[in-house]
Amino acid sequence: MKLYRIILSIVLVNCFHLSAQIPNSGMENWNDGPLLSQWQTNSYPLTLPPYDPYIVRQDADAHSGNFAATLFANGVFRAYARVSFPLSQTPLKLRLWYKVLFPPCVNDDSNPNLDTIFAKAELWSGGFVTQTQSWHYNGGSVYDYSPLELLFSQQSDLDSCTITLTGGMVYGGCGFAPDGTRFLVDDLELLYPSDPVCVDSSLINTNLICPTLFMPVCGCNGITYNNSCEASNFGGVTSYVEGACPSSNDCRALFSVSGENFQKLFSNLSNASTISSVEWNFGDGSSSSEYSPLHTYTTFKWYTVCLTINSPNCIATYCDSVYASDGCVDSTLICEPNSLCCDAPLNAPVCGCNSIEYMNPCIASYFGGVRSYVEGPCLVSIEARSSGLKISPNPVFDMVSIGGIKKESELFVFDFLGRFIRTITVEDGQQNEEDTMKVNLSDLKSGVYYLVARGNGFKPTLLIKQDN
Repeated sequence: MKLYRIILSIVLVNCFHLSAQIPNSGMENWNDGPLLSQWQTNSYPLTLPPYDPYIVRQDADAHSGNFAATLFANGVFRAYARVSFPLSQTPLKLRLWYKVLFPPCVNDDSNPNLDTIFAKAELWSGGFVTQTQSWHYNGGSVYDYSPLELLFSQQSDLDSCTITLTGGMVYGGCGFAPDGTRFLVDDLELLYPSDPVCVDSSLINTNLICPTLFMPVCGCNGITYNNSCEASNFGGVTSYVEGACPSSNDCRALFSVSGENFQKLFSNLSNASTISSVEWNFGDGSSSSEYSPLHTYTTFKWYTVCLTINSPNCIATYCDSVYASDGCVDSTLICEPNSLCCDAPLNAPVCGCNSIEYMNPCIASYFGGVRSYVEGPCLVSIEARSSGLKISPNPVFDMVSIGGIKKESELFVFDFLGRFIRTITVEDGQQNEEDTMKVNLSDLKSGVYYLVARGNGFKPTLLIKQDN
């Protein structure tokens, strides 16, 4: 009988390790790229400097082993790493170790521009997601490796698991030295009820008197204890997290966003015992009742998207900011007018993806807002040089003051692809001074435009239009 128990214990331990196998869970395997092996990532984005193409990086600052994966912001793409693998039984939890390093002026008390990171684990059965546990974070920096545990409810008939890690996307920095959000992840593992590391019978001491204090903790075995003393001495658990274990009555709205340019896929990550209906507000006047909708925007700008879930027990809402762009021009890259982003007059012409020629790469990115370009002049282009026009304010909402206009000037408005939009005449506005007039541009859609003055040598001046 004793031999049978030893054999059974060996079988259980081996089964546990087989079912708990997460491909490259220690983040130790990288190719020569370097790319994270056995994980799908969006490194190698189709951009040119100044963006670092490796937004999922190998990092020697690891919790265990030699390497960690760092999901690094490059200012355009939201980094992600995803892996899927077979699963033979329901785990109690997913555990990983992480750090979060936000640059100055991102997620600090004086800056309203929050960056957000995500971790998500999905359990699959027959091609359908049967359970999702997720975590999102937009607080301050976490300088030392900390454990994160996502707890699952027990169920049957599972066949696979998908783990997705999503990093930040905002470049920060309080001065002229930009830096990105860094989300370091290492040492992922799935823990099961049969895990011998979770419950250690030698820790159980029923003779010990624990305090009657109610400060619930959730043991690694999925059981809620009144306090940590009871968890260790009565339950024999080797690890726990503060708070009660998740139950089917939890209610939380949450979503993530994927897709580039104007088309966005909104993945519903909400938790509730029963979700009777969902309501999406995409921030552009459109809405949807689909569970995980695909939405296409028409104007590039920031949108506030809100998801509301309704269940018999609760109503919950979650909102986040989403940026839509045309894939070429990103107005969030453009520095404030009269800034020192490009103070070196380097003549190294490049041709932007909008077929406009810029004096050098810095001007292309930080004054033209283009996300990609090629070296050398455009074959057919508008040369992007200052016309001497003074635009205030810029960006503009409705009324704009245009200075530096000669009496014989005619003003033309072109979009970022060089297509003619409209003509501005003196009759359109009020010419308060000889070389200045005010014009109402409320009819223009939000975007990046160029003003060209006939009397100023047809040299375009950048105009940024924003909605109120």
